[in-house]
Amino acid sequence: MESGKLINNVIIVGGIGAMAYLLLKKKPTIVQEPIPIKYNVTEKGKTSVSEEDWIKSQRKLCVDFIMNKNGNSSGGHSFAHYRSCNDIQEKNELSEHLIDSSILSNKIDYKKLKSEQWNALYLDYFTQDGDLKANTCFELDLLIKNFGLEEVQLSAGAGLGIRQQISKMANEKFKNFNCRDKIEAVRTRNLIDLQTKGSIKAEESIVGKGFSEQKTYIVLGALVLLTGFYIVVKK
Repeated sequence: MESGKLINNVIIVGGIGAMAYLLLKKKPTIVQEPIPIKYNVTEKGKTSVSEEDWIKSQRKLCVDFIMNKNGNSSGGHSFAHYRSCNDIQEKNELSEHLIDSSILSNKIDYKKLKSEQWNALYLDYFTQDGDLKANTCFELDLLIKNFGLEEVQLSAGAGLGIRQQISKMANEKFKNFNCRDKIEAVRTRNLIDLQTKGSIKAEESIVGKGFSEQKTYIVLGALVLLTGFYIVVKK
């Protein structure tokens, strides 16, 4: 009889100890891979940013440079600027080629050029067949914004006719390939993705906290129950 009582006491005390251990033990450390870091040098010194944020900042700097948002007067940018800016954009409907790019990249035969095509600005933005080199909705959008702003500021002078032609053809190509709808679709998708990520993080935070509290209450309840059972058996 005494041995049976001793076994019961051992089981009860062991159960209490196990419950106390589960309640008080530290959460395991989760090993995470280091996030890639890029460095953006500012006037205040070196500031570390994530690779994703760094890429986004480079995209914005590229667009700001083309659009002259710093107030610098450049007299227009070459098509190479638009193309290089397009190359670092996120791959989607706005950065993909609208038509076969090989058609627009043929070498210029200067012997076949007309007199009005010898203008450097014309050769930069047009093929020798008179097609606009801009071949993505992203490039067209920047062209329209850039040359649209310049048209307001420029008075009649050299190159104005070609600038107007670039603006007109960019608007026509932009409309023919439904670039406005594509831009809205990408913006809507990005907004939905952003909201979804925010909702998931908020839900994970709430669920994780709720589960942690629930586990604590279960352990506490079991601990109280075993303690009470131990006291009853002891008597």
